[in-house]
Amino acid sequence: MLSFQPGEVPCYILLSGIQVPRVIGKAGAIIKELRQESGATINILDKQVPEALQLQQLQVAFAKGSTASLQVAVTGLVRNARGPQALRALEQAEHGDLESEISFLVPEKCEAYLGDEQLVSGTNCSLVAEPIEGVRRHRRVRLRGEETHDVQVVAWRLQELQLRLFQAAQLTDRDFELQDSSWDDAMAAFRSKRTTTQAMPEAAAPLVPLDRLPALAASNGSDLEAEARKARELQHREQEAQNEKERKRILRETAAREMQECQNASREAKLQEDKARELRHRASEVMGDERQREQLLREAADCDERAAEAKSRSMRGYGVGPRVGGHGREVQGDIYEKSAMEREAKEREANERAAAEKHAKEREARDQLARQREARDREAREKQDRERETRAQAGYSVTGREVVSEQQTRQHDYQDWLERESRERDNREREIREARDRENRERETQDQQDREREIREARERETRERETREQQNRDREISEALTRKAREREALERQSRDREIHEVREREAREREVREREAREREVREREAREREAREREARERQNREHEMRLAQEQHIREREAREAWERDVREQQKREQQEARIPAAQSGKVPISLATGEVALMVKAPSLEAAHFLASSHLGIGRRTGTRISVGDPSVLGLPALEIWGTPAANAAASYLVQEALWMSGVFC
Repeated sequence: MLSFQPGEVPCYILLSGIQVPRVIGKAGAIIKELRQESGATINILDKQVPEALQLQQLQVAFAKGSTASLQVAVTGLVRNARGPQALRALEQAEHGDLESEISFLVPEKCEAYLGDEQLVSGTNCSLVAEPIEGVRRHRRVRLRGEETHDVQVVAWRLQELQLRLFQAAQLTDRDFELQDSSWDDAMAAFRSKRTTTQAMPEAAAPLVPLDRLPALAASNGSDLEAEARKARELQHREQEAQNEKERKRILRETAAREMQECQNASREAKLQEDKARELRHRASEVMGDERQREQLLREAADCDERAAEAKSRSMRGYGVGPRVGGHGREVQGDIYEKSAMEREAKEREANERAAAEKHAKEREARDQLARQREARDREAREKQDRERETRAQAGYSVTGREVVSEQQTRQHDYQDWLERESRERDNREREIREARDRENRERETQDQQDREREIREARERETRERETREQQNRDREISEALTRKAREREALERQSRDREIHEVREREAREREVREREAREREVREREAREREAREREARERQNREHEMRLAQEQHIREREAREAWERDVREQQKREQQEARIPAAQSGKVPISLATGEVALMVKAPSLEAAHFLASSHLGIGRRTGTRISVGDPSVLGLPALEIWGTPAANAAASYLVQEALWMSGVFC
């Protein structure tokens, strides 16, 4: 039966199998620490709880005290029952959310207030009330939440609700008793019977609104809520920092990917430009085949278009990356870089366009020279034809001198044509060499510009990478600082817990040493008492043995005196009998026989006279056991120590065996 003072409002927290060791700790260290910290009375109920809870293998944490101490006790029990965050995450992965929830026992009259939103406002917790089979006065309230601070806030609001209802006289001391009394059973039976007999149920008692309940005089609920709010804000900032870090990582990866795409597009543009330049050079070398020349020029134009497309892809803000949409200072830098690259591209295109126009003018000049040569050749051929026609019309006779003159003229014309062709070929080759030298110089200039552009891009890329690394270093330093602060805080808390545990262990060690010293002293006293009793018992036993030995000696002396007297009488009688009856038989050499009883006498030689007296004594009882009469023979008559046995032959044989056994057992022959 639980005992608490009138006016005290206890707190009952249901603990499952895994939550009990968390609350108690090793050797009760955690619960002792919480008792010292709060100043409240905290116990773990096992046998005092209702049987319905025992069947469910549930135990109850019981706390009572002042309002301030009870608040520290309730929040501490909730914190210890939930355990660390890492351990709670592991248990949720293995057992689900059942082990992370906190269950309370509240009076039945509080059930109407449990649905109020004020209990869970400002937190991410859920609160569910349900009846317990076998328990009438209380309801089980399941409290779930992700953060321990939120659960502590709602737990204290729930306890504060009970305190306010108790001050408003809505709850009494009997409402907090766990065990249902026989009066409750009788009232429940009466209500059930009344409900079945009447048509209308009994009207429920009116409830006092939660806002009208009296407030507590001294409550630190606002401080607890402020701490929970700070914890949520800190967690929110950490989450935002993590999200920002992830966003920057995605931006860096996207920028690197887009930069790679731009580099690939730039290389592709350069390859297409080189291919177009080569095609134009091949077209300039083609003479007479206009179709092939036009095809090469079309292919060069296609390569120029592909090169222009690749250049536009390499300079339009990295394609579809986040720099196109704009993201603050980074996007502004990208836009400025994009405009600079566009200006550079326009200048490059203007230079290329001027070079193309120059190539076109040179090509037109070459074409014009070729047309002029063809016109001169055609005029020379027409002139020769006209001269031949004039000579033919003049009617000159064809003589040998004229034929020779005509041959010489033709040979001279042929030589002039060869010289002219040679000069034209030399001019064309010189023009081609000049065009190639010019193209080489332009290519070198273009290559130099490309190298300068690549160097400039590399420097800009290095600058961006350096800025990115610096930003990463700053982010990492901030993260490390936060982590270091968290570790220092955890280290301080761990040191505090270790110091308290060490103090508890030292106190337990001192108590254990005191108990061991007292046990050793008690063992020494008990051992001394046992030794004293043993000595006294030994003294008493020694006295008893000495007394018994004295009595035995006195008895032995009396028996010896009696035996000696008896032996004297026996010897005297034997002497008389021997003198009367055995001397004639001994002299005649015959065995004495009693005719009346059929007994015969058997003479047995003894080692000594003392042995003969010992064998014939009543102490051995050989004669009594065999039915014979044994006596010691007279050594003066027989001449040696002998034992005389009177009896039947069988009895004499048995007596002889017993005589041999007695001599052997007494050690006479040893």
